[in-house]
Amino acid sequence: MKTKNLILTMAAALITCSPVMAQSHIDKIVDEIEQKGVDVSKVVKRDPKTKKPYSITKSLTFYSKDSNYANRLKEAFRKDAEDAEQESVSNKGNNYRLIFVDGKKKTTYSLNIQEQKDKDPRVSLKIVMRDGNVKETNDYDIMNSLFGTGAIELNGIDGLLDGLGNIDMDKFGRDMEKWGDDFGRKMEKFGKKMEKFGKDMEKRNMKGDTVIIKMNNKTA
Repeated sequence: MKTKNLILTMAAALITCSPVMAQSHIDKIVDEIEQKGVDVSKVVKRDPKTKKPYSITKSLTFYSKDSNYANRLKEAFRKDAEDAEQESVSNKGNNYRLIFVDGKKKTTYSLNIQEQKDKDPRVSLKIVMRDGNVKETNDYDIMNSLFGTGAIELNGIDGLLDGLGNIDMDKFGRDMEKWGDDFGRKMEKFGKKMEKFGKDMEKRNMKGDTVIIKMNNKTA
């Protein structure tokens, strides 16, 4: 009985830990780099009511002395790629992208290493987590949704492709449709106002009235 309980406990532990362990090699090196004092940019978006994060973006950029951490990250990406939902690699492993999916939670790891002659390579690492279990804020920013960063940060074509890979096409389509409907209604309302304004002007001109139009000169 004790042996059976032990096996069940170990199985439960493995199931619980598996999503975390999927990218454990990368996360371990990222923690080590952060302890070295490398500047980290982090953007967190939360549900206004529950305060639970539905989007977390972490970015690190640094020069890897003697290519030490650059090579270690490439190796970590290769190891964790076995558990990734999607893997894309190019330029001898200098451009690497892994996507891990755990239910409605999606985490994307993007690595870009720029080798420089007689210099330490420049390393850019971006981690984007989106949790579909948490309701997003209603104040939806289309551009931020496209790039999933909370700020538009493009690092050449690789940065653009990385951002585009995080698009939720279904949600983006719905938001674009809603935006188009709202814009159409506003334009229709504006058109009616302009038509009424034109008729009023025409009537005033026929009566010989003087029309004074005041302009708003405030500066934002």
